[in-house]
Amino acid sequence: MPDISHTGTPFLYASFTLLVVVLRAMYFMLADVAGRFHLLGYGLAAIVTLVGVKMMIMGVFRVPQAWMLLTVAGLLVLSVVASMRVPAPKKVAKPPVR
Repeated sequence: MPDISHTGTPFLYASFTLLVVVLRAMYFMLADVAGRFHLLGYGLAAIVTLVGVKMMIMGVFRVPQAWMLLTVAGLLVLSVVASMRVPAPKKVAKPPVR
């Protein structure tokens, strides 16, 4: 992974900052609908993991932006569609603690 603290290019600082801000905003936006889509959390976890892995291998392997965009959108759509198709597990009431 390249050391962005010594590169001196403002583009890298801006892109990483924008990435964190957008992912955080996307997480909070989708967290509101997580009650309706019970598998959405798994999709978001996969997206964040994918972005983290991409950032780690950035110095070794260049991942095309179109591939990342399609993969993120695909994971998001897949988790929402799976949530609509697969019924949510029924919650079992816990016995009262004495």
